[in-house]
Amino acid sequence: MIELEQKLETAKKSFRAKLMFSVLGGILLFAIALPLAYFAHSVSFRIAPRLAANNASVSVSDGVGLVLFGRAYILGGQAALRFESPGFISQAVGLDFQKGAKHLIVEMQEAPVSVVITTDPPLPQTRWRVNGVYAATAERFAQELQPGTLDIEVDNEFYQPEVLQIEVQTGKDFTHHLNLTPITGNLSITSDPAGAQVVINGEKKGVTPIQISAVSGGLYRTQVILDGYETVEEEIAIINRLMEIKRGLPTQIEPSRSANQRIACRRRFAGQWRGNKRGLLAVAGCG
Repeated sequence: MIELEQKLETAKKSFRAKLMFSVLGGILLFAIALPLAYFAHSVSFRIAPRLAANNASVSVSDGVGLVLFGRAYILGGQAALRFESPGFISQAVGLDFQKGAKHLIVEMQEAPVSVVITTDPPLPQTRWRVNGVYAATAERFAQELQPGTLDIEVDNEFYQPEVLQIEVQTGKDFTHHLNLTPITGNLSITSDPAGAQVVINGEKKGVTPIQISAVSGGLYRTQVILDGYETVEEEIAIINRLMEIKRGLPTQIEPSRSANQRIACRRRFAGQWRGNKRGLLAVAGCG
């Protein structure tokens, strides 16, 4: 019982102390505000948008004055107010009371946000576009962008293009990791005469006519070899467009004295692609 009474007494003392400090603080604030109200210039202000207003802080950055309850009280004819809010660009607004400054409407602008997107695998020749506009060619995307809904296009010619629709929020950095999907294509090679050996990246694949399916996107060094004819060599790039290339060449080339002549070859290539305007199928000349 005694212990309970002691706790009640302690609580009462604490309450009285807090009440006293509150009253003294109120008196001090009144003592400051009253002279300002009579002798200082005052200006009211409104901050937009609401998100900025909810977390805004306002201070007198140039001159002598005080900001209270949506009004600024300034001693002297000129001053400046500084408006700050998380996720928005800070602003300093000058006041000239000789020109009748009475009310301010402050439109705060959203600050750019860091957007970082990485890919697996990371590829240095990846092209990035934001809302249809070219942004960079790099293995990762890292830029400062305005908040809002953004379409990020990711295009590496050996992988399926991707479009990410992201929502970038005010004052919040955005990060994302994307797994790229490899593309495959089909390669057909014929020669006249037939029966030529086809070698791709040093590996024998068979003899003409030949069709190779599900070839992964990438660069390939091909050779078409037949005794008595000149070897045909070329570099083929399987890229991410749906494209068909036909090449018309002489159907028969006579053997030379050195017994080395070019095989006349026809090639038919199909790869899966979207978004590459140039049609980058790299095929060396066969004629």
